[in-house]
Amino acid sequence: MSTVLCVKYGKELPALSTAPFSGEAGEKILKNINMMDSHARTFLSERRDEFLFEGGEKLDPPEPV
Repeated sequence: MSTVLCVKYGKELPALSTAPFSGEAGEKILKNINMMDSHARTFLSERRDEFLFEGGEKLDPPEPV
């Protein structure tokens, strides 16, 4: 299984196999973020750039479902 250094959680986590969104934003997320939780994907589709790339506190990653 490949991994990604998740910029949101600051940890090495399992990587997705394909981009979660189309275009440049999806590729950026694929290379930098772990998105295993479906609620996280919904939230991120609405507020992804703010949440992922505009700061905020570091959080503990969720447990895989």
